[in-house]
Amino acid sequence: MPWKQFMRISIFPIITALFTAPFLGTVPVQAQSVPNLQQGMPYAQARQLILNAGWSPSYNAQESNPFGLSSKITYFRGLGYTEIVDCAGTGMGLCRFEFYGNQGQTLAVSVGQGTQTDVVYQWWVEE
Repeated sequence: MPWKQFMRISIFPIITALFTAPFLGTVPVQAQSVPNLQQGMPYAQARQLILNAGWSPSYNAQESNPFGLSSKITYFRGLGYTEIVDCAGTGMGLCRFEFYGNQGQTLAVSVGQGTQTDVVYQWWVEE
């Protein structure tokens, strides 16, 4: 068999394998679904729905030092809500909570104080 013909026949399967092998056995990952949250629902209930949907709570390492934290952040940390990022000191005093999805997206939830409990104000996904 001539050398050029040998190279054409033997190199084609190698090139094909190199380009297709990384994709064999992989399944496309679906974007993380956002659970059915509702404005005014208790944050504890919304948090459980978010966790059940597979979102992971963030942990803000910058806020791990208890000195200088607002009383709201300290309150939520005391409840085990490591996903709290910050709270506004004025206005409605909303607090931001973050969860991470399976494709690197962030689910942000803002929470305000209701009449008897902390309630969901709004939520959105950041890509």
